[in-house]
Amino acid sequence: TLRQLRVENEDGDIYLKLGDLLPEVDVSLVGDDSKLRLRVPRDVGLRVSGTDHSRYLDRLGLMERNGSFINEGYDTMQSRIVVDLDDRFRSLSIDVY
Repeated sequence: TLRQLRVENEDGDIYLKLGDLLPEVDVSLVGDDSKLRLRVPRDVGLRVSGTDHSRYLDRLGLMERNGSFINEGYDTMQSRIVVDLDDRFRSLSIDVY
């Protein structure tokens, strides 16, 4: 079971689907000029930090807190996904399943 993941991919396409089997999963993604599609379960707490896609994250319903963006109920969910992104992604897509 995945607990921590670090991905570095320059000018690529990254597709990452995460689950809710562990209480916390930490993901670090570096993608100079890459496209990122991230899929996360509906019933997990999500925190995204380190990105300049703040307008997009706001449209998704994530709220800014201390320089990161979290979903509603982040503090009370049994499972959490913590994502640290660099600010060089060409595009970012976060889908809830």
